[in-house]
Amino acid sequence: SRGCGHKGKLKPGKGNVKLPWRLHWPATWLIYGTTFETAGKDHFAAGGSVETGNAFAKEIFKIEPPLQIPSEFLLIDNKKLSGSAGNVISLENWLEFAEPELLRFMMISYQPQTVIEFDLHSNKFFLLADRYDEAERVYYGTENKDEKRQEQLKKYYMYSQLKRLQDEMPLQLTYSIAVIVVQVFPEKSLNDLVEILSSKGWIHTKALTHYNKEKLLRRLELAKNWLKKYAPDDVKFEVQHHVPKNVELTSKEKKALHQIASLLKKNQYDEKSLFNEFYTVSKQLDLNPPDFFKAAYKVLLNKERGPKLAPFILTIGKGKVAELFEEV
Repeated sequence: SRGCGHKGKLKPGKGNVKLPWRLHWPATWLIYGTTFETAGKDHFAAGGSVETGNAFAKEIFKIEPPLQIPSEFLLIDNKKLSGSAGNVISLENWLEFAEPELLRFMMISYQPQTVIEFDLHSNKFFLLADRYDEAERVYYGTENKDEKRQEQLKKYYMYSQLKRLQDEMPLQLTYSIAVIVVQVFPEKSLNDLVEILSSKGWIHTKALTHYNKEKLLRRLELAKNWLKKYAPDDVKFEVQHHVPKNVELTSKEKKALHQIASLLKKNQYDEKSLFNEFYTVSKQLDLNPPDFFKAAYKVLLNKERGPKLAPFILTIGKGKVAELFEEV
């Protein structure tokens, strides 16, 4: 059929004009000079938006379409990420709880045509942040892998950056530690938290450049937001001021906690040496280590599970933990 031949002008503001999506997509290839783009595999079906987009690009915009590779779906909390279904995380949402570099790293570090499974409510999110930090250490030469993996991680890290790469290795604060710190000191400001991290040796203030401080403050703020909106209950906690009244412990568990309290008062520890102490004391008392950990969490959090115990104790402070353990 033919139209009536009317011609007119219309301002595109306030939503007056909107191209159909199948035409809008190739129009962006022209505007941005796109040379490569991935798309969900469903777009590549016969008669799909890739096929029509290529035709529009050649016939209407007189350009060669970009190289395109089909990608598998991105699953968020085990559901397909889909704009049409309304199941989306916008970039604005993402930036509430994670750095933009983490999103780029996630997208680039998965093999092409494999499903990306991402879970905001489990340790998969922590693992993503840890993998990014690992790539950063490899890029700056503070951690080594086999040659192939080393080059791979360097490339992933480099392509993940939005800002100019730093000359020296940036300070790191693992996301899981950030989540612990903001809960152990809920009333403290972000700047105070940076000071606390420095006093406990998690960071070194000599390396606290403007870039590093901004990076630390951002991660602490993101961790707070993640806790409010996405964290599962088993990650959330409240440090007890006194031993909870309803706590039931065996004599062996009490003895183990008393011994750890004594050791915390006398010795200096890092994560590894303190972790080993838990097993040494448990073995001496013929106590099953999982029972020791459960007892410690009951006293510290009034829960049977919690963050990794050694870094958790060092974050709370050895003195405070020793006092609680002595109370039992």
